[in-house]
Order: sequence, then C-alpha cells, then structure tokens
Amino acid sequence: MLGTNRCISNNRSNHSRCCVMNKETNYWKTAEQMNGRLAMMGFFAAVINYGITGWIIPGIV
Repeated sequence: MLGTNRCISNNRSNHSRCCVMNKETNYWKTAEQMNGRLAMMGFFAAVINYGITGWIIPGIV
C-alpha cells in the first residue's frame, strides 16, 4: 500500500503532503468543523458574559 501513493514526499517525515489532505483522513474538513464550533462556543460565551455582567470584557471599560 505504501507504494501506491504518487505524492511528492516531505523531506522532514516519511509521510507525504498529500496523505494529510486525502479523502480518507478528512483532515481539513475536521479542522474547519472544529474551528467553527470553537468560534460558536466563544461567541456564545461572550453573549452569556455580556448578559450576566453587562460588559463585553469585564474589567475593561
């Protein structure tokens, strides 16, 4: 199976660059979903914080 991948190899590791971005691992899709979910959690936390304290950033006017 290792010889069937026709990607340019990376000199720093024994994995190719294309292996990270292929459809089997879904690395970029997972990264984008995680980034979006964390952004939504941060926005939700900011809204809750503003509702409780009345300040966007408590302690900073």
